[in-house]
Amino acid sequence: MSQLILYYQPDCHLCDEAEALMLAVGLAESYQKVA
Repeated sequence: MSQLILYYQPDCHLCDEAEALMLAVGLAESYQKVA
């Protein structure tokens, strides 16, 4: 299984939206958040 990587920066509105979208479509277990 391939894993998605979310490159996250504090106070990043687009990062927050991307994470919310992945959660909304059911990918909560399929990505790794990297700060």
